[in-house]
Amino acid sequence: MGGGMGVTDEEAGRIRRAYESASNAAFERMALDKARGERGALRALMRVWDKMDVEERAAVSFELARLASGDDDAELAVDPHDLDVGLAAHRAVEAGKTKGGNRHRDLGFNLAVAEAVAVWRDRGNDAPKVNVWRDQADNREPGPFLAFIAEAVTAVMSPEAVARATGMRRPDREKLLQTIEARLRT
Repeated sequence: MGGGMGVTDEEAGRIRRAYESASNAAFERMALDKARGERGALRALMRVWDKMDVEERAAVSFELARLASGDDDAELAVDPHDLDVGLAAHRAVEAGKTKGGNRHRDLGFNLAVAEAVAVWRDRGNDAPKVNVWRDQADNREPGPFLAFIAEAVTAVMSPEAVARATGMRRPDREKLLQTIEARLRT
């Protein structure tokens, strides 16, 4: 799997480790952000919490603090007054709302691109920030730097992961190149 554009197995391993270093929790949060804003259950939870009286809220907060502390007889590690289920549900709904055109990128993809750039530099090459395309009249081909990054990343990522990172249902080379270019410009 480490053979794209002369990427050695060691280099592919570096890029793969960078991709896999993204925590599952961070990936799940990014993957679900948009969907969870549409979930009616979160809105219902906010409404139920708002209808509860102070004593009911305190009882739920206390039980959550006990759960977070891990031992029923231990001193609470979390102050029950700091736990607000309604606020947490509200923030989850708000986090799920996105502005039109925004896409959540896969954190692992971004880390893999950054590591592929490091591999490129370790080989003694310059990493240009602009003009990563070979601009020709009717033929917009990627330059060597952009082509290397694309090949290195696709050598270690599954087609499904590439599609997810580029916001497509199926892997698309042109969209991959555009996504990498956008990541390089940040």
